[in-house]
Amino acid sequence: MKHNGFTLLEVIVAFTIMAVMMASLLQAFGTGLRNLDRAQDYAVATMQARSVLEQVGSVIPLQAGEYDGELDNGSKWHVVVEARAADERRPGQTVELIDYVVDVAVTWQDERRVTLRTLRLALRQ
Repeated sequence: MKHNGFTLLEVIVAFTIMAVMMASLLQAFGTGLRNLDRAQDYAVATMQARSVLEQVGSVIPLQAGEYDGELDNGSKWHVVVEARAADERRPGQTVELIDYVVDVAVTWQDERRVTLRTLRLALRQ
């Protein structure tokens, strides 16, 4: 006698395999969305840090020290300006310049942080 179709056991196994695959797919999709959101947070914080960095020398003084502030979205920024030691300066430097190392850190939410570092030059006064 010839049977057409599937047995109940075959159908249950197929549904179980499909359910496991769907659960894995949905978990991967959710992880991807969380990572995308986190990447966007870091991109915004990097833009904010660059904006604060641009203020060094105009709004924020270009002199050794530490400066703090808060941004409109609740993020906090911290700037550290350090003059480099004379032995770290470029050999053969003829103009009276002071090299400053400027660090800008933007912190948000659960203490996540982006830090940028640059070198700024100023005339010796």
